[in-house]
Amino acid sequence: MNKQSEYAVLYTRQERTRQLMILVGVFLLLLGVAYFILLPEWTRFVASAHCKTILGMPGIAVMIYGVFTGIPAAGGIVLGLVFGWLGIKTVIEKQSPPASTKVFKKTRILRGREAVLKGVFLLLFVPTLFVPVVSWGYLLAGDIIAQYDVESLDYSMCVKQINNF
Repeated sequence: MNKQSEYAVLYTRQERTRQLMILVGVFLLLLGVAYFILLPEWTRFVASAHCKTILGMPGIAVMIYGVFTGIPAAGGIVLGLVFGWLGIKTVIEKQSPPASTKVFKKTRILRGREAVLKGVFLLLFVPTLFVPVVSWGYLLAGDIIAQYDVESLDYSMCVKQINNF
């Protein structure tokens, strides 16, 4: 049986250009914030992390766990929200891409069981990808903290910080 394929609506050239410009603008804004605000704050925190406690945890532990588990977990949450929303809409509508969704390239519309399977895949893909990475980072951070030489830290910096307040 030769059934005719249906294709999703494509973005126009103007819409694609506008979206690309918005994406580049947001990327440059985030890059600027990271470089001019977050990086100096991070550098300041790293220099004196051993002097601080955050929620009862040593600052060094917070720093190492933040790098090895916090950053991958945050990325996984953001991607999970984006792909999860698309997956939920696909499963509910039993159509991929969901109705009234425009696409960038010629995409055949899937319906029924194929669409539901694709939606479930989108829902499970990000957790399946990030849970092992975050788990590995958690174990690696624990190993790094266990090997950390506390005796080699300069605690005179902590006294200087206390006296400056």
